[in-house]
Amino acid sequence: MKIIKKILRLLIGLILFQGCQHTAPTLNLEKRILDQSYEDKPDWIKKTDVTWTEGSFIYYKNTFTVRGDQRVNACYELARLGLYESLISEIGSEIKAENNLASEGTLESESDLINKSVSENLSGYLKGVKVKSKAFERYVVKDNERVDCHLLTEISKSDYEKMKNRIGQEILSVSAEVTQALREKQKRFFSSEKKEQ
Repeated sequence: MKIIKKILRLLIGLILFQGCQHTAPTLNLEKRILDQSYEDKPDWIKKTDVTWTEGSFIYYKNTFTVRGDQRVNACYELARLGLYESLISEIGSEIKAENNLASEGTLESESDLINKSVSENLSGYLKGVKVKSKAFERYVVKDNERVDCHLLTEISKSDYEKMKNRIGQEILSVSAEVTQALREKQKRFFSSEKKEQ
């Protein structure tokens, strides 16, 4: 008898749950296009890759989204800055891997300091990166207007290697400075600890 009651409760619970599931309101997430800079979406926007190589060039794409009341030119600028940040980060990771900086036990804080220092000193290093194409799409989703700005840049493989070498020199010099600063800090810490004893 107890088993039958448990089964009945379970069935009633499932029926009620199913009923609640179908009556839940659905959000209207349909995307309605208001304006776009192209008739047919370019192939480079459709690509799932963020970076790829064709011939002697390396291509990078980035998409940045802003509110509908913001200017498209500012959106393109933010997309460009995000793309440069990704490019610098990728180069930094390659350099660290090549020079075994990642495996030499560099601290996470040291790595952050290196990245910050390199980013702050790279204004002249981004030579050879050219905007190949750009496009935008203004749309509404659930009464919220948005603008997607798509940017495609290219850099020759030779310019990429030159940039990588310059950034590599910066990373290695900053890494040496940070390591020295950390050693000095450790010396002061242990010296003060001995004085206290």
